[in-house]
Amino acid sequence: REAQAAASIQHPNTVSVTDYGESEDGVFYLVMEYVEGETLHRLLRREGTLPVKRAVRLLRQIADGVDAAHDIGILHRDLKPANIFIMKGKGDGFVKVGDFGLAKIVNQTVTDTSSKATPSSRGIIGTPEFMSPEQMQPEMGVDKRADLYALGTIAYLMLGGKTPFTGDLMQLVMQKIMHKAPPLSSIRTDIPADVDRIIMSSLEIAPSDR
Repeated sequence: REAQAAASIQHPNTVSVTDYGESEDGVFYLVMEYVEGETLHRLLRREGTLPVKRAVRLLRQIADGVDAAHDIGILHRDLKPANIFIMKGKGDGFVKVGDFGLAKIVNQTVTDTSSKATPSSRGIIGTPEFMSPEQMQPEMGVDKRADLYALGTIAYLMLGGKTPFTGDLMQLVMQKIMHKAPPLSSIRTDIPADVDRIIMSSLEIAPSDR
Protein backbone atom coordinates (compact mmCIF):
# COMPACT_ATOMS: atom_id res chain seq x y z
CA ARG A 1 0.00 0.00 0.00
CA GLU A 2 2.83 2.40 0.87
CA ALA A 3 4.61 1.72 -2.40
CA GLN A 4 1.41 2.20 -4.36
CA ALA A 5 0.78 5.47 -2.55
CA ALA A 6 4.29 6.81 -3.18
CA ALA A 7 4.15 5.83 -6.86
CA SER A 8 0.86 7.66 -7.33
CA ILE A 9 2.31 11.09 -6.43
CA GLN A 10 3.40 12.89 -9.57
CA HIS A 11 4.85 16.34 -8.90
CA PRO A 12 8.18 18.09 -9.62
CA ASN A 13 8.72 18.67 -5.89
CA THR A 14 8.41 15.03 -4.84
CA VAL A 15 10.85 12.15 -5.33
CA SER A 16 9.20 9.94 -7.94
CA VAL A 17 8.76 6.20 -7.52
CA THR A 18 9.00 4.39 -10.86
CA ASP A 19 8.52 0.79 -9.80
CA TYR A 20 7.99 -1.45 -6.80
CA GLY A 21 7.54 -5.11 -6.09
CA GLU A 22 8.83 -8.21 -4.33
CA SER A 23 11.97 -10.13 -5.27
CA GLU A 24 12.06 -13.91 -5.65
CA ASP A 25 13.55 -14.24 -2.17
CA GLY A 26 10.76 -12.20 -0.58
CA VAL A 27 12.41 -8.77 -0.30
CA PHE A 28 10.14 -5.81 -1.03
CA TYR A 29 11.71 -2.98 -3.00
CA LEU A 30 11.11 0.49 -4.42
CA VAL A 31 12.75 1.93 -7.52
CA MET A 32 13.08 5.67 -6.91
CA GLU A 33 14.40 8.71 -8.69
CA TYR A 34 18.03 9.48 -7.86
CA VAL A 35 18.39 12.99 -6.43
CA GLU A 36 21.91 14.39 -6.54
CA GLY A 37 22.40 17.03 -3.87
CA GLU A 38 21.97 17.18 -0.11
CA THR A 39 19.27 17.02 2.50
CA LEU A 40 17.87 20.08 4.20
CA HIS A 41 19.16 18.54 7.43
CA ARG A 42 22.74 18.67 6.17
CA LEU A 43 22.29 22.20 4.82
CA LEU A 44 21.03 23.46 8.18
CA ARG A 45 23.78 21.66 10.07
CA ARG A 46 26.28 23.57 7.94
CA GLU A 47 24.62 26.98 7.76
CA GLY A 48 22.58 27.16 10.94
CA THR A 49 19.79 29.46 9.79
CA LEU A 50 18.84 30.64 6.31
CA PRO A 51 18.13 34.12 4.93
CA VAL A 52 14.39 34.76 4.97
CA LYS A 53 13.98 34.97 1.19
CA ARG A 54 15.84 31.73 0.60
CA ALA A 55 13.94 29.93 3.34
CA VAL A 56 10.61 31.07 1.88
CA ARG A 57 11.60 29.90 -1.61
CA LEU A 58 12.46 26.46 -0.27
CA LEU A 59 9.36 26.27 1.92
CA ARG A 60 7.06 27.08 -1.00
CA GLN A 61 8.44 24.08 -2.88
CA ILE A 62 8.15 21.79 0.13
CA ALA A 63 4.55 22.88 0.59
CA ASP A 64 3.79 22.33 -3.11
CA GLY A 65 5.11 18.77 -2.95
CA VAL A 66 3.15 17.96 0.20
CA ASP A 67 0.03 19.58 -1.26
CA ALA A 68 0.26 17.31 -4.30
CA ALA A 69 0.17 14.30 -1.98
CA HIS A 70 -2.75 15.74 -0.01
CA ASP A 71 -4.68 16.31 -3.24
CA ILE A 72 -4.85 12.55 -3.80
CA GLY A 73 -5.50 11.70 -0.18
CA ILE A 74 -2.00 10.87 1.05
CA LEU A 75 -0.39 12.12 4.26
CA HIS A 76 3.37 12.12 4.72
CA ARG A 77 3.37 11.85 8.56
CA ASP A 78 7.16 12.05 8.86
CA LEU A 79 8.12 15.39 7.34
CA LYS A 80 11.54 16.46 8.59
CA PRO A 81 14.71 18.01 7.13
CA ALA A 82 16.26 14.57 6.54
CA ASN A 83 13.39 13.74 4.14
CA ILE A 84 13.74 16.93 2.11
CA PHE A 85 16.29 16.94 -0.69
CA ILE A 86 17.87 19.98 -2.33
CA MET A 87 19.08 19.18 -5.82
CA LYS A 88 22.59 20.03 -6.90
CA GLY A 89 23.12 22.55 -9.69
CA LYS A 90 19.63 24.05 -9.55
CA GLY A 91 20.36 27.67 -8.66
CA ASP A 92 19.31 28.60 -5.15
CA GLY A 93 17.86 25.17 -4.57
CA PHE A 94 15.24 22.95 -6.18
CA VAL A 95 13.46 20.88 -3.55
CA LYS A 96 12.09 17.37 -3.65
CA VAL A 97 10.18 15.81 -0.76
CA GLY A 98 10.93 12.14 -0.29
CA ASP A 99 10.34 9.15 1.96
CA PHE A 100 6.60 8.67 1.94
CA GLY A 101 7.25 5.34 3.68
CA LEU A 102 5.02 6.32 6.61
CA ALA A 103 2.30 7.64 4.34
CA LYS A 104 -1.25 7.07 5.47
CA ILE A 105 -4.02 6.75 2.92
CA VAL A 106 -6.87 9.03 3.97
CA ASN A 107 -9.29 8.04 1.23
CA GLN A 108 -9.67 5.18 -1.22
CA THR A 109 -8.16 6.92 -4.27
CA VAL A 110 -4.99 4.83 -4.36
CA THR A 111 -5.51 1.95 -1.96
CA ASP A 112 -6.92 -1.52 -2.11
CA THR A 113 -10.22 -1.45 -0.22
CA SER A 114 -9.72 -5.07 0.80
CA SER A 115 -6.57 -4.19 2.75
CA LYS A 116 -6.78 -3.79 6.49
CA ALA A 117 -4.77 -1.44 8.68
CA THR A 118 -2.08 -3.05 10.79
CA PRO A 119 -1.93 -2.48 14.56
CA SER A 120 1.22 -0.38 14.08
CA SER A 121 -0.72 2.10 11.93
CA ARG A 122 -2.68 3.05 15.04
CA GLY A 123 0.44 3.69 17.14
CA ILE A 124 2.69 6.72 17.45
CA ILE A 125 4.37 7.18 14.08
CA GLY A 126 6.83 9.92 13.17
CA THR A 127 9.85 11.83 14.47
CA PRO A 128 9.07 13.49 17.85
CA GLU A 129 10.52 16.96 17.16
CA PHE A 130 8.33 17.34 14.07
CA MET A 131 5.17 15.57 15.20
CA SER A 132 1.89 17.33 15.84
CA PRO A 133 0.18 17.05 19.24
CA GLU A 134 -2.47 14.74 17.82
CA GLN A 135 0.20 12.33 16.52
CA MET A 136 1.38 11.97 20.11
CA GLN A 137 -2.04 10.60 21.02
CA PRO A 138 -2.82 7.48 18.99
CA GLU A 139 -6.50 7.62 19.92
CA MET A 140 -6.89 10.89 18.02
CA GLY A 141 -7.46 11.00 14.28
CA VAL A 142 -4.72 12.41 12.06
CA ASP A 143 -5.29 14.34 8.85
CA LYS A 144 -3.35 16.72 6.60
CA ARG A 145 -3.17 19.32 9.39
CA ALA A 146 -0.54 17.11 11.05
CA ASP A 147 1.66 17.68 8.00
CA LEU A 148 0.98 21.41 8.28
CA TYR A 149 2.31 21.31 11.84
CA ALA A 150 5.46 19.53 10.64
CA LEU A 151 5.91 22.13 7.90
CA GLY A 152 5.65 24.87 10.51
CA THR A 153 8.26 23.13 12.66
CA ILE A 154 10.61 22.84 9.68
CA ALA A 155 10.10 26.52 8.86
CA TYR A 156 10.78 27.44 12.49
CA LEU A 157 14.03 25.49 12.39
CA MET A 158 15.13 27.01 9.07
CA LEU A 159 14.65 30.55 10.33
CA GLY A 160 15.16 30.23 14.08
CA GLY A 161 17.95 27.67 14.25
CA LYS A 162 16.03 25.28 16.48
CA THR A 163 12.70 23.47 16.67
CA PRO A 164 9.99 24.94 18.92
CA PHE A 165 10.33 22.09 21.42
CA THR A 166 13.16 19.76 22.33
CA GLY A 167 13.49 16.90 24.79
CA ASP A 168 12.43 13.28 25.06
CA LEU A 169 9.10 12.02 23.79
CA MET A 170 7.12 12.54 27.01
CA GLN A 171 8.43 16.09 27.45
CA LEU A 172 7.42 16.85 23.89
CA VAL A 173 3.93 15.51 24.52
CA MET A 174 3.42 17.75 27.54
CA GLN A 175 4.94 20.84 25.93
CA LYS A 176 2.97 20.56 22.71
CA ILE A 177 -0.32 19.90 24.48
CA MET A 178 0.08 22.53 27.18
CA HIS A 179 2.08 25.35 25.57
CA LYS A 180 2.26 27.36 22.40
CA ALA A 181 5.61 27.77 20.71
CA PRO A 182 7.33 31.14 21.25
CA PRO A 183 6.97 33.39 18.20
CA LEU A 184 9.82 33.38 15.73
CA SER A 185 10.05 37.16 16.11
CA SER A 186 11.23 36.62 19.69
CA ILE A 187 14.24 34.69 18.35
CA ARG A 188 15.08 36.61 15.20
CA THR A 189 14.24 40.23 14.55
CA ASP A 190 14.30 40.26 10.73
CA ILE A 191 11.33 37.89 10.29
CA PRO A 192 8.52 39.74 8.45
CA ALA A 193 5.28 39.86 10.40
CA ASP A 194 3.34 37.93 7.73
CA VAL A 195 5.92 35.14 7.63
CA ASP A 196 5.90 34.88 11.42
CA ARG A 197 2.09 34.82 11.48
CA ILE A 198 1.79 32.08 8.85
CA ILE A 199 4.38 29.84 10.50
CA MET A 200 2.97 30.32 13.98
CA SER A 201 -0.57 29.61 12.77
CA SER A 202 0.63 26.24 11.46
CA LEU A 203 1.95 25.46 14.97
CA GLU A 204 -1.36 25.94 16.76
CA ILE A 205 -2.16 23.15 19.21
CA ALA A 206 -5.69 22.55 17.91
CA PRO A 207 -5.76 21.27 14.31
CA SER A 208 -8.81 23.43 13.58
CA ASP A 209 -6.73 26.57 14.26
CA ARG A 210 -3.99 25.77 11.74
